[in-house]
Amino acid sequence: MTYPKQTLKFRPRRGVSNDLPPFAIGGEYFTQADNIVFRQGVAERAPSEVAIYDPPSVAPYHLLNTQIAGVNYWIYAGATASYAVAGTTHTAITHAGGQQSQTDVSKLTLTLLNGVPIFNNALDEPMYWDGQVTSDFVDLPGWTASETCAFIVPFRFHLFAFNMNTAAGEFPEQVKWSDAAAPGNVPSSWTAAATNEAGDAVLSDTPGAMIGAANLRGSLAIYKESSTHLADYIGGEEIFAFKTVYSQSGALTRHGVADIGRGHVIVTDGDIVFFDGVNLESIAQNRRRRYLFNNLDQENFNNLFVTFNREQKEVWICYPESGATYATRAMVWDIKNDAWGDRELKATGIAHAAIGIINDTATDESWDADSGAWDDDLTVWNEVNYSLAEKSLVLADNATPDFLEVGAGTETRTSTLSKQDIDFGHPERFKFLKRIHIRIEADSTIDFGVRIGTRNGTGESISYTASRTVNSDEGYINVSAMGKYITVEVTATTDKPFKITGLDLEAELRGYH
Repeated sequence: MTYPKQTLKFRPRRGVSNDLPPFAIGGEYFTQADNIVFRQGVAERAPSEVAIYDPPSVAPYHLLNTQIAGVNYWIYAGATASYAVAGTTHTAITHAGGQQSQTDVSKLTLTLLNGVPIFNNALDEPMYWDGQVTSDFVDLPGWTASETCAFIVPFRFHLFAFNMNTAAGEFPEQVKWSDAAAPGNVPSSWTAAATNEAGDAVLSDTPGAMIGAANLRGSLAIYKESSTHLADYIGGEEIFAFKTVYSQSGALTRHGVADIGRGHVIVTDGDIVFFDGVNLESIAQNRRRRYLFNNLDQENFNNLFVTFNREQKEVWICYPESGATYATRAMVWDIKNDAWGDRELKATGIAHAAIGIINDTATDESWDADSGAWDDDLTVWNEVNYSLAEKSLVLADNATPDFLEVGAGTETRTSTLSKQDIDFGHPERFKFLKRIHIRIEADSTIDFGVRIGTRNGTGESISYTASRTVNSDEGYINVSAMGKYITVEVTATTDKPFKITGLDLEAELRGYH
């Protein structure tokens, strides 16, 4: 008997989706991806990291990159001390009065107003650094002594302090803003007067403390756990006007918001959304939403943070898995193609990440010192990566401790990609799978492990064959497997880059029983 043959060309362009049962997920998605990111609609091995500015003087909990008077600095805050590093020199800039121990990394903030670094740890009075390595952080001028705030954010020429803690008590719904600061300076006053623009307000239209805030297309977006507010400059006696735009959606964590230019990507209490100042839409519904919250550690969820990797136009949602304290994994969203990937971070966790320029002169990038083969090497050759056009994503590894530059490493890592429950458009019929073509792009020969899974009903467990090896030069493997639902899993353990653009499956469609 002859059976109809069919070749299925599987070309997913929207990454991984694993919220729904595998058989209900369309052909534009893979159903599992580990250490795989999607760029330009194609699955790629997640890039490795390399240690830079090694070693830091204290375990880094929070990072900020800035250029002051032509010098490139990475400022990093630890639990009890702060440093600035330029080239190979790490300089202590801790406040002369000391820095109270803050081990809750979600409560540390480093930001810039007029190019001036501002630091707050929710325990000490907020402070700033003048950019001189002979100077330490000092208290903000005009700030009321002994008062603290939960976090501080720049907006226009002002600083906004949230959730005030004063001699009169704690006021989690109070926001206080400074007078406008002259360019290149910090504000001189926080006390409202007819001659300045300082002031305060209480956002009591919705319950709860303010969690985070970020600039949004000319406004300041302020987030509570279940509400979103906007502040706009109007001048006059009020200076700023506040309005509630959403009363049922806010932010889950202080650093759970990323500004991507045209809006914010936000991890809310139960979803991942995009907010442009007017419209709010889920970017993870039926794809990654349930996966994130099912795997997020319930005690340390506050250590989740979101970072915009501008160079690659992707958003990293870094989160602690169940049982972890700091972020051990990242869900990576390719903005242009609306495609989700997934990758591991460090087993010990990452406290924070920031974008900036790398000029670690301790790293010898000469031709003679670079041992990587031309086809395999992803690092910069014979020059220091010091270009305003190239900003790298840097992870704060507070366990090792280290700064880790993403994309420059050569670490061997296992990447897995799979599509479960392929039914060839005929879920009721058996398929006899004969050959698989893996569409691989790689500059070097890489061995891939391939497993085939089968089952005859969606309630059954998947039965897998033993893994077989196919290298990237061959790109195909002959198989013999039969079932109503076919699963293909591809794995590679390598330090070399590769892309998988799709799968071609050759099968015979057989009977119904």
